[in-house]
Amino acid sequence: MKKRSFLILLLACYCLVNQSFAAYPKLNEANHKFIDAQLTLFHNSSKSEKKQKSETFANVANDAKILRNAYLWVYTWNKLNWKILNKESIENWIQHYNTLNDRRKNDTIESLKEVQNIAEELQRSFQIESEEDFEGYATTILPTPLYWLNKKNVDINRIMWWEWTTWMLLDSANTIDQLGIVLPKGTPVTLIKEVKNWKFTYYEVRTRDFDAGYWESDWYFLDSRLVKKEESKPAEVIHTLPSMSEIFKTLIAAIDSQYIWWGSYYQGIPEMNELYPTPSDVQLSTGEQQYKILQGTDCSGLLWQATNGYTPRNTRWLLTFWESVAISWHTVNEITKMVKPLDLIVWAWHVIIILDNEHAIESIWKANFEWGVEIVDLKERLEDIFTRRQPVNEWSESKLPDKEKFVIRRRFK
Repeated sequence: MKKRSFLILLLACYCLVNQSFAAYPKLNEANHKFIDAQLTLFHNSSKSEKKQKSETFANVANDAKILRNAYLWVYTWNKLNWKILNKESIENWIQHYNTLNDRRKNDTIESLKEVQNIAEELQRSFQIESEEDFEGYATTILPTPLYWLNKKNVDINRIMWWEWTTWMLLDSANTIDQLGIVLPKGTPVTLIKEVKNWKFTYYEVRTRDFDAGYWESDWYFLDSRLVKKEESKPAEVIHTLPSMSEIFKTLIAAIDSQYIWWGSYYQGIPEMNELYPTPSDVQLSTGEQQYKILQGTDCSGLLWQATNGYTPRNTRWLLTFWESVAISWHTVNEITKMVKPLDLIVWAWHVIIILDNEHAIESIWKANFEWGVEIVDLKERLEDIFTRRQPVNEWSESKLPDKEKFVIRRRFK
């Protein structure tokens, strides 16, 4: 117990020194380096030792969560897990917390959350390394699609092309349901397990940003031909926000590319034609060929690529990302005058990126493989949105149903 409490205190002190003020991602550069250093330190440890490490950090994460909840009074005293932290220990922490000023209280809460995040990541990583099926680490050698598949039926070749279909396994909306994301070249991945199907080899994988979670029947998989195995854990790629001009350049370059569900690489991956060859007797249209090489993005994928992976990959995160713009009770004309370049119009399931007071850009699904990324008239787009939704300042504070509201978030002033 004393050892674990000391580890929490040590991590908390570390986090207070390395405070991260970004809402996303939850791990900053210092966090990544600390975690990677721990994994490197115990790289040659036995699987049983790594399992013990996993259990230790699981307890640390749980303790940090309990302490944080105790500070926030989320739990009543009789609901606290006394088996993890005894009453005297919690009371001592609470007594210390109450002596702090408001700023230090907020810092303490944030540092405990950071302790929890770091410990959970270490617990997860050591748990995977302790498994018999663990295949080590790899780096993507090309932009690499991850597919969300059932563990009992892993066959990426069947999705991209197989002999009983014309070319790809598409749903009624002409999208690949199983596509999870397209990782940039050079992304470190953890190889949880190798899966062989006929002459193909796939890997069950995770990355720091994309983890399927625990005890799921579905998981992320990739084609083994798209990664290079590494002897040890490669350093994480730190996402930095590009300048406004660089973001604009990427957005404009993506115009007329295809809308691809969970696509995030507008340039496309020509190598997909070689990896999954189309039958010689099948003639693909321009739109179909674009989809075959995943040449396009969805709405948040467009923003994710333009910001170098700095922004969240889904709109649920974007609802509270960056700063709120006060738009409640304002008209379309008023909002068009208020907005700034690269403000985000967001609601659950969609994001529109504002270019200036007259134009915006978005990737939106259209039937029959019509173009997805296009510039739209801002006023006309807002007038259309107003027919179904109302502007609100903060998503979570509005009592309107999700389908009846939208927010605007701002990074660049």
